[in-house]
Formats: sequence, C-alpha cells, structure tokens
Amino acid sequence: MFTVVKSHPEMLRYALDLQAKNSDALGFLPRVVFEKAAEDDQLFLGLLNGEPCGYILAGSGYQGILRRWQCCIQYDARRRLYGAMLVAAVEQWGEGRGCHTSVVNCASDLEANDFWQSIGYRLSGITPCGEARRYKRSHLNVWVKALTPAVLVTEWRTGRPRVYQSNAQRQKAYRDRQRERYVTSPKSPVV
Repeated sequence: MFTVVKSHPEMLRYALDLQAKNSDALGFLPRVVFEKAAEDDQLFLGLLNGEPCGYILAGSGYQGILRRWQCCIQYDARRRLYGAMLVAAVEQWGEGRGCHTSVVNCASDLEANDFWQSIGYRLSGITPCGEARRYKRSHLNVWVKALTPAVLVTEWRTGRPRVYQSNAQRQKAYRDRQRERYVTSPKSPVV
C-alpha cells in the first residue's frame, strides 16, 4: 500500500540519504533546507508498505506557482506509478493553496523527462545549468502543468493570495474596497 505523509521519524534521514545516492541527477541541497521544508510542511515522503520509497521537496506556491526543488523515487520503486502518486499528492496540496501552475526543472539528459511528459507536463522551455553542473550538462528542461485551484485566487501581493470561495464574494470584496478607498473624511470646521 502506498501513502504520502508530511511527518515521519525517518523523513530527514531518508531524504538526505536518497539525495546523496542520486546526487549526480539531483544536485546538492544542505540539510538545513530539508529541515526548513519539513517545518513548513513542504517535504513529502512516499511510503510503500510503511517504508519510505521517495520524497518531493516542494516550494511554497509563491504567486500561484508550485515548484518542486527536488523529486526522487528510490531505484527499486521506479516505473510502478509511485512517483506519479507522490506528484499527484503534492499537486493536490498546491491546489489547496491556490496554485494554478506547476513547474519542474529537469536535467536534459535524465530519463525523468519521459516521466514528466507521461503525467501531463508539457515542455515549456529550457534554462542554462548552473556553473557547478555546466561541465556535465548544458541545460535544464522546464516542464509546466496547469492546475485547478480549490479556491479562486484573484490577486497575489507579496506572495500572499487574496482568496475567495466564489466569484460573488470576490466581487463583493472588490466593491467594499472601492467604497473604503473613496470615502471622504468629514470636513473639519472652519475657524
């Protein structure tokens, strides 16, 4: 049985070990990044029969864009749809936060590009690799997928959405803000 959790006693150790085993494909992020992500509920762990089998380190959903900084499934659990289920759980989490787009960068020489395409992502463009990896690969593929947010986000300011359950609520809030903006202050008496 496969489940996705955000809290597990082995979460940090497992994610760091799997990152180390797959460092050529993933790159390196320090432990503090994983600790912060776990605190912020942005580290997802896939469990197969109660044992960890993969993780995703997700972004915060800033301005409605859900980014995945690292995604990895251990070798013996690949090609069995566990990665797709883990990604789906993270996408659902992002939709709950009001995200409308999911973005993943993937090294151009990895088999994972076929995975992202198979689960509905489209190739949006390419971006150059960082200096540390440029000797191995020239660029990263940028994969994008549209999401259907659970709530309607009308505007993003400083990374925070204005969220309304319906268009009618959004329109009412807009009218209220307009009224507040144009209310004139009482005139002071002339002396």
